[in-house]
Amino acid sequence: MNVIPAHLPRRRLAPLSRALLLAAALCAGPAWALSPPQAPAPAYAGILGLEESFLAPQHWIAQLPDPDAVILDRAGIDAQNARMRQQDSSIHDLRALPANLPRALVLEQINGISRAPTRPLYDVQGKPVGAAQLKAITDNLALERVPASRPIQYGLVVHRAALRAFPTELRVFSSQGDTDIDRFQESALFPGDAVAVLHESADGKWVFVSSERYAAWMEKRFV
Repeated sequence: MNVIPAHLPRRRLAPLSRALLLAAALCAGPAWALSPPQAPAPAYAGILGLEESFLAPQHWIAQLPDPDAVILDRAGIDAQNARMRQQDSSIHDLRALPANLPRALVLEQINGISRAPTRPLYDVQGKPVGAAQLKAITDNLALERVPASRPIQYGLVVHRAALRAFPTELRVFSSQGDTDIDRFQESALFPGDAVAVLHESADGKWVFVSSERYAAWMEKRFV
């Protein structure tokens, strides 16, 4: 046990005490310095935490206590689908569309998404999209060609395809230099998706389709 002599002033020992405490702390070192470094999370295809086994259905089936249990029978599935279509207007029942599409229905679907832009837009190089360019895009809608009535056509998507607000590949953005969100991009369809074809663009390269989940323009070669 160290005893401080009474005749020594405490103010002279204070720096010495601080130095001794600091030296003791440095010798002890932080607790984490003695622990071995943790191994990084496994990565597959450049994605942290993803393992190749996760890509196989067997991995996920094994997580279920009763993978063969029936969740909904045919009647339950039909009832659930009917309830979703009733409660969510964005879900379309393709079989409920009329065999002959009236002009008013086609125009309502197209005008619901292909609204002429009113704010400034920029292309991928940051250049303003001019009025003439926008007019060419809206002219390609060919709304004047929608007949009073036309037979409905059904199609099957054969290639992953973008769903666009307008029949164009032009990517547009709200501000210069920010190319994160393409304002003409709406959604996408995948091989095997069923669609109803409602209209065709003036250049013949695009069709306006209604899928079960979305109605927009897609490239004709993919349906």
